Amino acid sequence: MGYSAFGVSRYTGGKNGRVISSVGHNWLMGHHWGRMSSYYLNGWITQGYGADTNFHLWEIHHEGRNAASNPSGSVWTDGIKMAENRNSAWWGFFPSKLSFGAFDSLAESSMCQVAEFLIFKGLIEENERLLIEGYLSHKWSISLPSEHPWAFEQPSFGEIVSEGATPVGITSQTLAPIIVNRKPVNQTNTSASLTGQVVSAGLGLVEDAPFSPSSYSGLRLWLDASDADGNGIPGSDFHDAASSDNVVPWTPSFIESDLWLDANDSSTLSNLGWSVQNVTGDTDSFISSANNYTSAINVNGGDVNINGVTFLGQTSATASGWEIMEGLSSTFGSHTMANVEGALNTLLNSGFLFGGDPQKIKLTGLTDGETYTFSLYSLLVHTHID
Repeated sequence: MGYSAFGVSRYTGGKNGRVISSVGHNWLMGHHWGRMSSYYLNGWITQGYGADTNFHLWEIHHEGRNAASNPSGSVWTDGIKMAENRNSAWWGFFPSKLSFGAFDSLAESSMCQVAEFLIFKGLIEENERLLIEGYLSHKWSISLPSEHPWAFEQPSFGEIVSEGATPVGITSQTLAPIIVNRKPVNQTNTSASLTGQVVSAGLGLVEDAPFSPSSYSGLRLWLDASDADGNGIPGSDFHDAASSDNVVPWTPSFIESDLWLDANDSSTLSNLGWSVQNVTGDTDSFISSANNYTSAINVNGGDVNINGVTFLGQTSATASGWEIMEGLSSTFGSHTMANVEGALNTLLNSGFLFGGDPQKIKLTGLTDGETYTFSLYSLLVHTHID
């Protein structure tokens, strides 16, 4: 049966890895390592070209294995067909679990924004694909080719024909009038098939509204960042300009912080996130007895006191408040590779853990609603130059 997927996203500058990707399958659409128009479905459909920071429209239409043992995939960028081939993996051409902003276990992360994403079960018809392109392009100010049927006009769905007192909706062809719940007046038959639901069964009315992808019964997931408060009306108390006339970049501040997870952007949650800083010794280590530590651990070493804070030596993979869940299973004994001053030199030179992919550490005993700082002190063991 296959699937049809549409995404609108962009890099925002900085770290440029994946944006619309997957956990469980090596799958991506749109962005990859500083490039855009890249589509990898466990095999390269096309690798794309240099990226910018504008919103772009990505599309995948992929046959299912009911169509062929090695099904074909087609991809479009901004309404332009980029490739059609069978380079995807026949066993894994679809996303396993969708991941926005990074790949798998938060690898290849990006500073980015995903504006809208839709995925349909099965391959939608060509005229329907063009309608969705028109809908998304006008909504997010993305230019389509001049020959595109919706390049200069936002698409609408159906029309209202009023005869007598009852509105009659005519969309595509159907074998019977599209009216429910009210006594019909002057109905007329047309002659084709209806795709999707366009009538409210409770009111028997057809809304004279712009085209919406929800009209298609095959729609399985629709994520739209333009309606931040989820009331069905574009814009919100936070964002009132989600239109083709004035697109305002969406940010996580439009929703409650506990609903947002970003794999990379440290600006999204009141300056929370990852940062990296070189240290020269105890004085610039940010270690202080004025802080309240839930755990202070020296892995694969002994007890070390730094600025009044005792780092307890640990040789096991778990203790009160923390546990190594995956990776970091190899040990390295004492050495003299750390080039820092003070007691921090003792801590870094007394041994460390390494290896494994992924590497996961679980923290316990934390209080909901509290803000914590998680610090890792590490060193470069060696460099290798070919």
